[in-house]
Amino acid sequence: MAFVKEAKIKLHTLGYDLREALNGFIRIKQRERERMGRVNINEAFEMLLEHGRKKGLREPTLRGYKRIQGVLQKNFGQGFYPVGQLAFDPNLDQGKNKIHELLNKKLLGTVHPNTLDNIRIGLSRFFGFCVQEKLIKPTENPMIGLEPNREPSEIHTLTVEQSKRLLRAAEKIDPGFAGIWALLLFGGLRPTETSRLASDAINFERETIRIGKSTTKTKRPRYVTMNETLKKWLLAYPIKQNNFSFRYRMEKVRDAAGFEIGAKEGKNRWIPDITRHTCATIILARNNGNYSACARELGNSESVLLRHYEAFDRPSKNEVQEYFGILPEPEKTKPKGK
Repeated sequence: MAFVKEAKIKLHTLGYDLREALNGFIRIKQRERERMGRVNINEAFEMLLEHGRKKGLREPTLRGYKRIQGVLQKNFGQGFYPVGQLAFDPNLDQGKNKIHELLNKKLLGTVHPNTLDNIRIGLSRFFGFCVQEKLIKPTENPMIGLEPNREPSEIHTLTVEQSKRLLRAAEKIDPGFAGIWALLLFGGLRPTETSRLASDAINFERETIRIGKSTTKTKRPRYVTMNETLKKWLLAYPIKQNNFSFRYRMEKVRDAAGFEIGAKEGKNRWIPDITRHTCATIILARNNGNYSACARELGNSESVLLRHYEAFDRPSKNEVQEYFGILPEPEKTKPKGK
């Protein structure tokens, strides 16, 4: 009763009485319930995409949301299915809830495990947004009990000889791109990071490379220390900002080096992120397993590196020495006039 009395006094100071406040609250809740029943999958995704654009999410992330929308469209009435009807119902057996059935029956075994986990992550973000926008209640989130449990994928790295082959191929067929390959192999940059480097990112005086937050995967800026080998490559083959046809030029060098893009087996098959994994294992071996230093260089957390590389056999000291001994062709490093 004391609480009711206090509420009456506070409302009176604002010019309202308790009955008016209660009726207003009821009307708000009724509108929320009506909204929950009205908004369909496509409309909810439009809200999510608009929210993402306002937050400055990159186009690949927005395309990822659209792919998740496509999954739901394919299975739930072309996306005109009300979001509220996908809500988790605690009174039903878990397997009979629509999203549980989609992930655990329809898609299980029909798509690659990594793809299935990506779908789980996308759906988790979508329904989390629906909860945030009050399209469903927190207790009705259909992803309850369906959070992805991602195991680290198998690590693949290049040998010293394969790394050398790539760089020599770049020098021969596309010298203007050799510096990009050096950044991948000796700096551990992601391909997207190298393609978006700012014109003033490389500082030879400080021996650093600045990766802007708009470029990194984690949206956090970082500095990469320029080791001596990388410095020699960047001096010999300066990075040009007009890296047009980036993907085509990458593939052209890989083909020339004898790698098979899309091959499922074989020692020369090309695996996504293989240059970054190679650099990470080399840096860890050079720093005697210092995960903290490696995390700063690569822009990852120590926990991510531990999960990926703890059980991986590190290169030997000789391999590390040979790797950093891959230098530009002699004629490129000779001082002018000699």
